[in-house]
Amino acid sequence: MKMFSFSGLVFLIDTVILGVFYYKLRSAKKKDPENKIVNIFLPTILILTSSYLVFTVAILFYNQNPFLFSWLKIIGDAFLYLSFSFGIKIPFVMKYPKINPKIPFVALLIITFLSIMLNIFMLPRPLLNDAGIIYWNLNPVSSWTLYIGALMMWVPTSFIFFSTGLKAPKRERSHYFFMGTAFFMISVSGPLMVAVRYDSLVVLSQILMTIGFINLFAGMFVNKK
Repeated sequence: MKMFSFSGLVFLIDTVILGVFYYKLRSAKKKDPENKIVNIFLPTILILTSSYLVFTVAILFYNQNPFLFSWLKIIGDAFLYLSFSFGIKIPFVMKYPKINPKIPFVALLIITFLSIMLNIFMLPRPLLNDAGIIYWNLNPVSSWTLYIGALMMWVPTSFIFFSTGLKAPKRERSHYFFMGTAFFMISVSGPLMVAVRYDSLVVLSQILMTIGFINLFAGMFVNKK
Protein backbone atom coordinates (compact mmCIF):
# COMPACT_ATOMS: atom_id res chain seq x y z
CA MET A 1 0.00 0.00 0.00
CA LYS A 2 1.41 3.36 -1.10
CA MET A 3 -0.05 5.73 1.46
CA PHE A 4 2.03 8.77 0.56
CA SER A 5 1.73 9.80 -3.07
CA PHE A 6 1.49 12.94 -5.14
CA SER A 7 -2.08 12.23 -6.29
CA GLY A 8 -3.16 11.20 -2.80
CA LEU A 9 -1.92 14.51 -1.40
CA VAL A 10 -3.66 16.47 -4.18
CA PHE A 11 -7.01 14.80 -3.57
CA LEU A 12 -6.65 15.17 0.20
CA ILE A 13 -6.05 18.92 -0.11
CA ASP A 14 -9.00 19.28 -2.50
CA THR A 15 -11.27 17.33 -0.15
CA VAL A 16 -10.35 19.52 2.83
CA ILE A 17 -11.01 22.72 0.85
CA LEU A 18 -14.37 21.41 -0.34
CA GLY A 19 -15.23 20.50 3.25
CA VAL A 20 -14.44 24.04 4.40
CA PHE A 21 -16.51 25.42 1.53
CA TYR A 22 -19.46 23.27 2.64
CA TYR A 23 -19.06 24.52 6.21
CA LYS A 24 -19.08 28.13 4.97
CA LEU A 25 -22.21 27.43 2.94
CA ARG A 26 -23.98 26.02 6.00
CA SER A 27 -23.12 29.19 7.90
CA ALA A 28 -24.48 31.27 5.01
CA LYS A 29 -27.70 29.26 5.01
CA LYS A 30 -28.24 29.94 8.71
CA LYS A 31 -27.95 33.66 8.03
CA ASP A 32 -30.22 33.57 4.97
CA PRO A 33 -32.30 30.33 4.82
CA GLU A 34 -34.19 31.47 1.71
CA ASN A 35 -31.13 32.18 -0.42
CA LYS A 36 -31.75 30.09 -3.56
CA ILE A 37 -28.12 30.07 -4.70
CA VAL A 38 -26.85 28.85 -1.33
CA ASN A 39 -29.60 26.22 -1.19
CA ILE A 40 -28.45 24.77 -4.51
CA PHE A 41 -24.73 25.09 -3.79
CA LEU A 42 -25.16 23.28 -0.46
CA PRO A 43 -26.18 19.80 -1.73
CA THR A 44 -23.92 20.18 -4.78
CA ILE A 45 -20.80 20.80 -2.70
CA LEU A 46 -21.76 18.16 -0.10
CA ILE A 47 -22.06 15.51 -2.82
CA LEU A 48 -18.88 16.74 -4.54
CA THR A 49 -17.00 16.60 -1.23
CA SER A 50 -18.22 13.03 -0.72
CA SER A 51 -16.91 12.15 -4.16
CA TYR A 52 -13.43 13.54 -3.47
CA LEU A 53 -13.38 11.88 -0.06
CA VAL A 54 -14.02 8.49 -1.69
CA PHE A 55 -11.29 9.15 -4.27
CA THR A 56 -8.86 10.16 -1.51
CA VAL A 57 -9.57 7.02 0.53
CA ALA A 58 -9.19 4.87 -2.58
CA ILE A 59 -5.82 6.38 -3.52
CA LEU A 60 -4.37 6.42 0.00
CA PHE A 61 -5.57 3.07 1.35
CA TYR A 62 -6.73 0.75 -1.43
CA ASN A 63 -4.32 1.38 -4.29
CA GLN A 64 -2.99 -2.21 -4.05
CA ASN A 65 -6.43 -3.84 -4.02
CA PRO A 66 -7.67 -3.85 -7.66
CA PHE A 67 -11.22 -4.93 -6.78
CA LEU A 68 -11.84 -2.26 -4.11
CA PHE A 69 -9.88 0.35 -6.07
CA SER A 70 -12.20 -0.12 -9.05
CA TRP A 71 -15.41 -0.11 -7.02
CA LEU A 72 -14.41 2.91 -4.97
CA LYS A 73 -13.80 4.72 -8.26
CA ILE A 74 -17.31 3.75 -9.40
CA ILE A 75 -18.83 4.96 -6.12
CA GLY A 76 -16.84 8.20 -6.25
CA ASP A 77 -17.92 8.79 -9.84
CA ALA A 78 -21.55 8.17 -8.89
CA PHE A 79 -21.29 11.01 -6.36
CA LEU A 80 -19.42 13.15 -8.89
CA TYR A 81 -22.02 12.69 -11.64
CA LEU A 82 -24.80 13.34 -9.12
CA SER A 83 -23.12 16.61 -8.11
CA PHE A 84 -23.22 17.62 -11.79
CA SER A 85 -26.99 17.02 -11.80
CA PHE A 86 -27.47 19.36 -8.85
CA GLY A 87 -24.81 21.82 -9.97
CA ILE A 88 -26.35 22.39 -13.39
CA LYS A 89 -29.10 24.33 -11.58
CA ILE A 90 -26.63 26.95 -10.35
CA PRO A 91 -26.19 29.03 -13.55
CA PHE A 92 -29.95 28.96 -14.17
CA VAL A 93 -30.77 30.22 -10.68
CA MET A 94 -28.01 32.86 -10.78
CA LYS A 95 -28.63 34.20 -14.29
CA TYR A 96 -31.86 32.79 -15.70
CA PRO A 97 -34.31 32.49 -12.79
CA LYS A 98 -37.34 32.28 -15.13
CA ILE A 99 -36.12 28.98 -16.63
CA ASN A 100 -37.15 25.89 -14.72
CA PRO A 101 -33.85 24.30 -13.52
CA LYS A 102 -35.56 20.93 -13.10
CA ILE A 103 -35.31 20.26 -16.84
CA PRO A 104 -31.47 20.16 -17.06
CA PHE A 105 -31.41 18.51 -13.62
CA VAL A 106 -33.55 15.58 -14.79
CA ALA A 107 -31.60 15.30 -18.07
CA LEU A 108 -28.28 15.04 -16.22
CA LEU A 109 -29.81 12.68 -13.67
CA ILE A 110 -30.63 10.28 -16.51
CA ILE A 111 -27.10 10.63 -17.90
CA THR A 112 -25.76 10.01 -14.38
CA PHE A 113 -27.66 6.73 -14.12
CA LEU A 114 -26.49 5.59 -17.56
CA SER A 115 -22.87 6.53 -16.76
CA ILE A 116 -22.96 4.54 -13.51
CA MET A 117 -24.34 1.51 -15.34
CA LEU A 118 -21.65 1.86 -17.99
CA ASN A 119 -18.93 1.98 -15.33
CA ILE A 120 -20.32 -1.15 -13.70
CA PHE A 121 -20.32 -3.10 -16.95
CA MET A 122 -16.99 -1.62 -18.11
CA LEU A 123 -15.05 -1.49 -14.85
CA PRO A 124 -12.39 1.20 -14.51
CA ARG A 125 -8.87 -0.08 -13.85
CA PRO A 126 -7.27 2.58 -11.66
CA LEU A 127 -3.51 2.46 -11.28
CA LEU A 128 -1.23 4.36 -8.93
CA ASN A 129 2.16 4.20 -10.64
CA ASP A 130 5.59 4.19 -9.01
CA ALA A 131 5.74 7.98 -9.24
CA GLY A 132 2.60 8.27 -7.12
CA ILE A 133 0.44 9.47 -10.01
CA ILE A 134 -3.09 8.15 -10.43
CA TYR A 135 -4.45 6.89 -13.73
CA TRP A 136 -8.17 6.19 -13.38
CA ASN A 137 -8.33 4.28 -16.68
CA LEU A 138 -12.02 4.86 -17.35
CA ASN A 139 -13.62 3.71 -20.56
CA PRO A 140 -13.63 6.50 -23.20
CA VAL A 141 -17.39 7.12 -22.99
CA SER A 142 -17.26 7.69 -19.21
CA SER A 143 -14.16 9.87 -19.57
CA TRP A 144 -15.82 12.24 -22.00
CA THR A 145 -19.12 12.20 -20.11
CA LEU A 146 -17.20 13.32 -17.04
CA TYR A 147 -15.38 16.04 -18.94
CA ILE A 148 -18.47 17.40 -20.72
CA GLY A 149 -20.50 17.27 -17.50
CA ALA A 150 -17.91 19.34 -15.66
CA LEU A 151 -17.78 21.89 -18.47
CA MET A 152 -21.58 22.17 -18.58
CA MET A 153 -21.81 22.71 -14.83
CA TRP A 154 -18.90 24.95 -13.84
CA VAL A 155 -17.90 26.96 -16.94
CA PRO A 156 -21.23 28.86 -17.10
CA THR A 157 -21.04 29.36 -13.33
CA SER A 158 -17.53 30.77 -13.62
CA PHE A 159 -18.55 33.25 -16.33
CA ILE A 160 -21.51 34.39 -14.23
CA PHE A 161 -19.15 35.10 -11.33
CA PHE A 162 -16.82 37.02 -13.67
CA SER A 163 -19.64 39.10 -15.17
CA THR A 164 -21.07 39.82 -11.72
CA GLY A 165 -17.63 40.88 -10.53
CA LEU A 166 -17.24 43.35 -13.39
CA LYS A 167 -20.43 45.09 -12.29
CA ALA A 168 -19.71 44.91 -8.56
CA PRO A 169 -18.11 47.69 -6.47
CA LYS A 170 -14.31 47.51 -6.38
CA ARG A 171 -14.18 46.22 -2.82
CA GLU A 172 -16.30 43.20 -3.84
CA ARG A 173 -14.60 42.28 -7.11
CA SER A 174 -11.87 40.07 -5.63
CA HIS A 175 -14.48 37.69 -4.23
CA TYR A 176 -16.19 37.21 -7.60
CA PHE A 177 -12.93 36.95 -9.56
CA PHE A 178 -11.49 34.34 -7.18
CA MET A 179 -14.69 32.29 -7.43
CA GLY A 180 -14.91 32.64 -11.21
CA THR A 181 -11.27 31.60 -11.65
CA ALA A 182 -11.77 28.68 -9.28
CA PHE A 183 -14.76 27.21 -11.10
CA PHE A 184 -13.16 27.69 -14.51
CA MET A 185 -9.90 25.98 -13.51
CA ILE A 186 -11.67 23.12 -11.74
CA SER A 187 -14.00 22.46 -14.66
CA VAL A 188 -11.26 22.45 -17.30
CA SER A 189 -8.27 20.92 -15.52
CA GLY A 190 -9.84 18.50 -13.03
CA PRO A 191 -11.57 16.07 -15.41
CA LEU A 192 -8.69 16.43 -17.90
CA MET A 193 -6.69 14.00 -15.78
CA VAL A 194 -8.93 11.13 -16.87
CA ALA A 195 -8.39 11.89 -20.55
CA VAL A 196 -4.59 12.29 -20.75
CA ARG A 197 -2.06 9.48 -20.72
CA TYR A 198 1.26 11.12 -19.81
CA ASP A 199 2.63 11.67 -16.30
CA SER A 200 3.52 15.29 -16.99
CA LEU A 201 0.01 16.12 -18.22
CA VAL A 202 -1.70 14.29 -15.36
CA VAL A 203 0.52 16.12 -12.84
CA LEU A 204 -0.17 19.45 -14.58
CA SER A 205 -3.94 18.86 -14.57
CA GLN A 206 -3.91 17.90 -10.89
CA ILE A 207 -1.79 20.93 -9.94
CA LEU A 208 -4.10 23.26 -11.88
CA MET A 209 -7.11 21.63 -10.26
CA THR A 210 -5.66 22.24 -6.81
CA ILE A 211 -4.84 25.84 -7.71
CA GLY A 212 -8.49 26.12 -8.68
CA PHE A 213 -9.54 24.82 -5.28
CA ILE A 214 -7.10 27.23 -3.59
CA ASN A 215 -8.81 30.07 -5.48
CA LEU A 216 -12.12 28.72 -4.23
CA PHE A 217 -10.71 28.76 -0.69
CA ALA A 218 -9.48 32.34 -1.16
CA GLY A 219 -12.82 33.41 -2.58
CA MET A 220 -14.61 32.11 0.50
CA PHE A 221 -12.65 34.35 2.82
CA VAL A 222 -12.43 37.50 0.73
CA ASN A 223 -14.99 39.92 2.14
CA LYS A 224 -17.59 40.58 -0.52
CA LYS A 225 -19.38 43.26 1.45
